[in-house]
Amino acid sequence: MERNDEYGANLLKIIGERLKYLRKHYAVQVERLTEALGVSRNQYYLYEQGVSSISVVGLKRLADFCFTGPASASPPMVSILSNPPPHAPIT
Repeated sequence: MERNDEYGANLLKIIGERLKYLRKHYAVQVERLTEALGVSRNQYYLYEQGVSSISVVGLKRLADFCFTGPASASPPMVSILSNPPPHAPIT
């Protein structure tokens, strides 16, 4: 199992916060995200909590979902991913 230093732990937390923000902001059902990512509901929540790291393949699947997901999500999700909400700096 890979251990994270403080930088890695902060990064996981930020990614989790962004995942949760996007899911709630765009009212995307967890089931749709778990299906797109190919993970269980529990695993997805571990990503949101910053406890588990999402793979590069998972990030690509998530990006594909954002670009080809629900029509109402396409432009706003893309813009929020490229210009995310403010967060605490990584130290």
